[in-house]
Amino acid sequence: MLDFRGSSPTDVMAALKRLWRRQSWLTALVGAAGCLLLSGGALRSWLCALAWSLLDVVIVLVWAWYSTLHPERAWGLVNSMRVTRVSLAVIFVCSMLGLGLAAAPLLLGFVLLHIIFIFNLLNFTRRKNPTDIRRP
Repeated sequence: MLDFRGSSPTDVMAALKRLWRRQSWLTALVGAAGCLLLSGGALRSWLCALAWSLLDVVIVLVWAWYSTLHPERAWGLVNSMRVTRVSLAVIFVCSMLGLGLAAAPLLLGFVLLHIIFIFNLLNFTRRKNPTDIRRP
């Protein structure tokens, strides 16, 4: 989805910053809605889901930026990104269960924010110019 072949590093950084701002605002909106609807332990789990989702998006965007700088290491970066994201998931779920909080709001919030992230990516990578072959 994030194919920046032929783009300059400044264009890539500007695009990733725009995507990060979009995701941050939508996370704040979803977080505010959850704060209005939830209370107690569910609210704490929901806020942890927001933090987990933002950290995961940061990991994805930083690895995308780093792979544009070092394209020869892209496959190794994908594998290390996968391991980092899975370990972050294990840390968050185990800490929620260790604190005695419900893991369902945590997982629900994470999945909801990643669905929003996928829609952001689809909107972001949509072909703006039909003759531009660099954009999928």
